[in-house]
Amino acid sequence: MHDDIYRLDEYFQNHSDLHLPIPPEGMRWSARVWVSDLGEWIALFRPMNLGLYYIAKASLTTASSVTFPWNSLHKERLIRPEVTDIDQRDHRALSQRAQSGTFRFLCILPTTSCTLRCAYCHQQPGPGRERTMTLSEIDAGLEKCAALCTDTSQPVDILIYGGEPLNAFHITEAIIAKTRNGGNLFKQPVRLSFTTSGVGMTATQAQILAEADAFVILSVDGPPEINDNVRVSSEIQSSFEAAMQAYRLLKENGCRLGLSVTIGRHNVASLRSAVADLLGYFKINDIGLNAFLHWKGDRPNPYQVDVEDAFESYIEAFEVTREAGVFAEQPFRRIKPFARRIPLVKDCSSPAERLVLAPGGVMGFCDSCYPDQQYFYRYSDFPKSSEPDHRLWASLSAPDMPECSICPVMTVCGGACRYDAFKASGKLDGVDPERCRFERAFLNWIIQDLFNRLDVGQKAYYLPSDEERFKLFGNVQMKPEDQPFTAGSYSL
Repeated sequence: MHDDIYRLDEYFQNHSDLHLPIPPEGMRWSARVWVSDLGEWIALFRPMNLGLYYIAKASLTTASSVTFPWNSLHKERLIRPEVTDIDQRDHRALSQRAQSGTFRFLCILPTTSCTLRCAYCHQQPGPGRERTMTLSEIDAGLEKCAALCTDTSQPVDILIYGGEPLNAFHITEAIIAKTRNGGNLFKQPVRLSFTTSGVGMTATQAQILAEADAFVILSVDGPPEINDNVRVSSEIQSSFEAAMQAYRLLKENGCRLGLSVTIGRHNVASLRSAVADLLGYFKINDIGLNAFLHWKGDRPNPYQVDVEDAFESYIEAFEVTREAGVFAEQPFRRIKPFARRIPLVKDCSSPAERLVLAPGGVMGFCDSCYPDQQYFYRYSDFPKSSEPDHRLWASLSAPDMPECSICPVMTVCGGACRYDAFKASGKLDGVDPERCRFERAFLNWIIQDLFNRLDVGQKAYYLPSDEERFKLFGNVQMKPEDQPFTAGSYSL
């Protein structure tokens, strides 16, 4: 795993055999340029505008700057006029963009009840402590959310999650009634997604989801011999077979489908083949590859894999999905902003762009905080935009958080998961150091992977065009209908 990215001056101080050319009079190197070492080449990268330039090391063995591509470097903002601090200006613009976010993503937890007892789950309430929303709670909650989702120019995403939402399917039916088939509670279009183990799904439920045009995501971690060892229940023999039965019902009814794969100690050693097997079993639009498991209580998840092992397996699995033309959510949440040159200022939409409805007539910003009962409120007490808790969550963007704001991955990672950072550091605006290593390594991998796809020939310098950056998509067509969500980092 290659997670070293260097500041420009630091890199050249440590490589005395290379010379950093002096910019033309009136110009200077941006203070926000980072270096990724690619062997015989280096890549200069500026996160604020995702500027990128490849330079052969052979061209840096002398101090001569006569033939250096200064115009291209200026275009990429890798150098800047001495009289204008573009670095600060661009950073302020990113911060302002982050602060202007509006609520567009709804996560609804109809119940905390679940048929499965997955070995790594951090949300299990314990026997007798399950809670389920009432119809009056979901009606009032949806009305509250509709009033808060004020941006009518873009769709609202509604993710129905859990627990196991099939165990309270009447709540899903109520959501559909309010948002589909004439129930126009929201002023903007609504996109529905439904995450489930598939256990116990009926033909009627599959038909209802299909008629609502719900994007259904089945949670499966590999073929039966892997999946059924950790996704277990005393009520069924095989959770894999239950997911397969649900898949057949959903496919027969014409549903768009995805898989959610949790990467852990149970499957990391054979992840590449496990994902290849899943793509053989299931014909899907989308796949999730989740390499980070939430803490269980106040301790790291025992199924969490060492970051270096997780990274290598993650890349191998992603390459399988990309070759197969299947959209993989987590990798593309990093690749899309890089390729499209749209800085990602928030990874998760929890920083004041997501609303979570949960049993008990409460709502919050982050679904992972619900088991701990942190930052959840009665509907009537949900913080207004001027109140401290709302301002706190709205400030959790990469340009505004202390450690993220000076990181080379700032606009590719977007700050990653705030809940995981909170558990690791004790601060909502903190970081998980291991996650940071993973994100830096993935940025290096993106830069290297793009370089490998370019025809640089005998050139000493190479500026990839915007169109060439799309080579990172590989065989994936990037169709909106193949992606379950549109809000936040999903929209780039």
